[in-house]
Amino acid sequence: MTHEMKFHVICEGSTDQIILEKIMKIVLKDSPEFIEPSNTQTKNRGVSSILKKEKLFLFLHYSFLQRANFIIICVDNDDDPIVNGCPVRYNNIKSYYNEFSNKYSESYNHRPSNCVIIPVKTIDYWVYAGKMQNAGPGTLRGIENLPKVGIKEKVYGKDNVMPFGINPSALQEILNYAITRTTIENNLKHLNSFLKFYNLLMRLN
Repeated sequence: MTHEMKFHVICEGSTDQIILEKIMKIVLKDSPEFIEPSNTQTKNRGVSSILKKEKLFLFLHYSFLQRANFIIICVDNDDDPIVNGCPVRYNNIKSYYNEFSNKYSESYNHRPSNCVIIPVKTIDYWVYAGKMQNAGPGTLRGIENLPKVGIKEKVYGKDNVMPFGINPSALQEILNYAITRTTIENNLKHLNSFLKFYNLLMRLN
């Protein structure tokens, strides 16, 4: 490996961050380094902050300042319209990133190697797929067509879904068996949104 593996994850909440970092630690052969979210990012969670150009620019400023090699942006696309095979949100975030990078990168004397935007309706589908370890490919592929409403209760259990996230101990217990090298290879790769992310990570190996 000739380049550093320093990542800045920009996502809606801490649960998404934990899931993404766990997946990257498993998939990437070199141990990735994760930049701690800034106070601004921590205080401005949620889809609206990431989709608002001014807020996203603040997050990206931190990415460039901390010399991130790779920026991972994950925002639920919900039922966003699909244009040319991609959710509109994906295209908007991509254009914001390009605008920021082209306008300000020289100010930081640093430009990340890549910005990866994950177009997924909700990352909870990935955890659900990991839990269904005896399911066939057809069943797994159908997970991404499930309604987003109620998916957290289905994945984590109703009692573990709290107003500001998932019960931390329950989350760790579920991820310990739902997100492993085996479930990534046998289950998650059947999900179209995950496969795209996986293939991008494999290019970094």
